[in-house]
Amino acid sequence: MVFDREKIAKQVEQIQVLVDTLEDKARINKRKFLRLKRSHNKKDKELTKVKKDHKKLKELLDLERLAELEHDQWVFWTKQIADLVPVALKEKWEANWIPYDELPEELKEEDRMWARKVRNEK
Repeated sequence: MVFDREKIAKQVEQIQVLVDTLEDKARINKRKFLRLKRSHNKKDKELTKVKKDHKKLKELLDLERLAELEHDQWVFWTKQIADLVPVALKEKWEANWIPYDELPEELKEEDRMWARKVRNEK
């Protein structure tokens, strides 16, 4: 069997060029992968934060809704017994027979306190 050294050398050179090209592509793909992985991790962290913020907001809205219900119950109850209490107390109560969203912040906080008790919070 006769080997053509020039032909073999040329094929080896072509193979080396292909190997070099594949190694370059592998390095580029590895950098792209690592960049995408970092980006993905960052987006995962951002998504986790958004989910936590959403949960916190939902809890606050739930608390506010419960506080509003507590106020509505209080208004209903005080109206039912208003004729049985002293006039001064009735007048004080009547001043607060308004929608929850019109209450001063300190009275809203009292309703939130009762809402937290309903949710077994402190």
